[in-house]
Amino acid sequence: MRPDCSARPLLVTRSYNQLRKGSKKNFLSSTQFVVDLLLEFLSGSDANQVHRQLFLKESKRSNIVMDPKLMNILTTIAESYNNADSSIGRRIILSIVAKQMDYNLISSVIPGLMRYRYTAARLYAEEYGKGMIKVPPHRTNVCYSQVQVEHFIDFILSPHVSSDLPFGEKTLRLSTGTELDVPAIIRSINSTRIIQQYYEYCHQMCSDFSPLGSSSLYKILDCCKASTQKALQGLNNFVADGVAAFEGLTSMIGNLLIDAHEKTRLAKYLQRAKQYLKSDFKLH
Repeated sequence: MRPDCSARPLLVTRSYNQLRKGSKKNFLSSTQFVVDLLLEFLSGSDANQVHRQLFLKESKRSNIVMDPKLMNILTTIAESYNNADSSIGRRIILSIVAKQMDYNLISSVIPGLMRYRYTAARLYAEEYGKGMIKVPPHRTNVCYSQVQVEHFIDFILSPHVSSDLPFGEKTLRLSTGTELDVPAIIRSINSTRIIQQYYEYCHQMCSDFSPLGSSSLYKILDCCKASTQKALQGLNNFVADGVAAFEGLTSMIGNLLIDAHEKTRLAKYLQRAKQYLKSDFKLH
């Protein structure tokens, strides 16, 4: 096979299918001339052998493509591939045939198929099997750690927040169905103040510790049922006396000959100091 090197025009087209019959024949002849010339340039005297092996492979591939039964299978796979709604679904479908057929053959029935998708499908078939659906392991998202929960529970069970009653019990039902009888507990402050004090405690005493969010803390307090103390009974005497002193000071402010704005300001400061004595003072 030695091409005729005489001068001849080189035909180029953007759409082979739109050419007329005579133009197609001239185009194929021109293309054959270029291919023969290129093979002789690349392989020298072995051009004929390279030509036979190269186009024999293509001929066998064409015979496979033209098999009607195989074409029906490939057409079905291509349709399923194009209708898949996720990349993993397309990869599973493609893995059915990716190991047995080369990229050029599959891409002829699935236009636009990228080579890396073909390679990924082959790897998937090798790892999980052809067409096998990979079942992801069960995962549970945990937004808190046991240390965070225990840290808050230790805080709400401390003496300045909760106190055991000398009588009465409550039944605690665990997630396993087990019931435990625990002593009744009373809290000296409400849930909002407990959470505020807890954040202040974490900020002052363990600034490197990351506490739970307020919504999680409210849920823990709701699960750890306890009564809320609404009277002064059980408080230390110096706290009770201090609160009574603040009430006396508030009454004195009302009798002072000062303007109303100044009375309001002083009463506000006294109220904040009284609240501190009843709650945050116990943290020290």
